[in-house]
Amino acid sequence: MSSAKGLARSAMATKRRTVIDLDNSSISSPSASSQGSDSPTTKRVKRSHSSDPTPPTASELEPVVIPRYSNPGISAAPKGPMVAGLSMLVSHFKRPENRAAPDRRSFVCNDEYLIAYDLYPKGAVHLLGFCLQPPVASVAGVSQLAKAHEASILGLHALARRIVERLKAEDAACAGLDFQIGYHAKPSLKPIHLHIMSTDYQSPCVKNRKHYFSFIPPHFVPASVVEQRLAATGAVRLLPNETQPVPAGPMPCRWCSSLFSTMPALKQHLFACPQNPCNRKATAAS
Repeated sequence: MSSAKGLARSAMATKRRTVIDLDNSSISSPSASSQGSDSPTTKRVKRSHSSDPTPPTASELEPVVIPRYSNPGISAAPKGPMVAGLSMLVSHFKRPENRAAPDRRSFVCNDEYLIAYDLYPKGAVHLLGFCLQPPVASVAGVSQLAKAHEASILGLHALARRIVERLKAEDAACAGLDFQIGYHAKPSLKPIHLHIMSTDYQSPCVKNRKHYFSFIPPHFVPASVVEQRLAATGAVRLLPNETQPVPAGPMPCRWCSSLFSTMPALKQHLFACPQNPCNRKATAAS
């Protein structure tokens, strides 16, 4: 198998429009109604609206057809201040007529959830997950989550995990990648959004220490930790080390703790670090 760097380039460059059915192990072509569109039609995800916050099982998720990963990058970014970009994106897809129309920014979209491309990806694969309906749609960040949001958040997490599962199983460009799903402890943009990303960090958009630190613990809070805190206390109380400023000084490798003074040196090390799960998988498969 190619190296993690090769996988990163392959994942970014893929342009095929075949699609994956999340509840079907085979890769199929788009339906006649979706051919010629930039994004295939998706179906609604079943989720109980009762007080039971148990996440949907695989059998409870209706088949959701997704495209192969093909991030359009900044060419699809709207003009204007970046700080307003996510709010405008969510507002756009809240309207049913927009959810049904082709849009290069959308990866999967249904009545409740939007999975969109991060147009400034920090890895070979980087998606953003949003809840489109109340009460979560108006939440600014993970620290504002409460018991009333739990069912919707668990449904979003379940969808994200299914997408990762299908990408790794069916998209050759993603097979050797390791993924993380979670939130910034202190997000710079709102509304609340879930990051679904590979942990190779081999992206030209990883330019400075803030880009790197915001996607590693403790500044990056895994979805599983959010679920545990919501279940235990009905809230997501952040720890002091999760909200501390980005530290100065040398930057540590996430995997082996080696220190580097520049971003290019760190990224070169991450590409080759034997403790990086992406590299271990590539070595084992080669």
